[in-house]
Amino acid sequence: MSMTRAAGITTKTSRSYSPVWRVISVIALVPLLSLLMKNQREGRENIPRRGGVILAPNHLSYADWVPDALFLRACGRYPTFTVKASAFEVKGVARLALATGVPVIPVAHWGTHDILPYGTKKPRLFPRRAVRTTAGRPVDLSQWAGQQKSAKALRAATEAIMAEVTALLAQQRGQTPPEVPYTLKN
Repeated sequence: MSMTRAAGITTKTSRSYSPVWRVISVIALVPLLSLLMKNQREGRENIPRRGGVILAPNHLSYADWVPDALFLRACGRYPTFTVKASAFEVKGVARLALATGVPVIPVAHWGTHDILPYGTKKPRLFPRRAVRTTAGRPVDLSQWAGQQKSAKALRAATEAIMAEVTALLAQQRGQTPPEVPYTLKN
């Protein structure tokens, strides 16, 4: 089973998707990437083994896709990332979740910014750095089901998702989460 992740949504596609790349990634890329960072993973039980899933991770670096891919692989899923430029203009994992009904899994990473600081192009691979990835339970968006066209519902669902991601990140860092996430203050 292959998974496609477009703007955070993962859906089932056929097994025939690029079998050569699949073999290369499983045999060579996964072990190589695993050697470049110390992966600490929590919450694998929160990732459904089958069906669509939307990951809602925090972003610290252009290297964030690496722990996402390795985490999904450790959960028994094969991630495939396909994103077109216009997907970055769509605000809201919430809209995708409400439109599709698939679960939203909050994910927190900490450590990718030490490997590839945001805005830089040169990775710091040595010494090997730890990256911690934690997946939370699916966010309950049932009170906004079917309201993907309502700005008020999208805002509230987005705030619920962000609160879960913020809480996971604060837990990882041993801190109290802020009352209002930074991105929603403005």
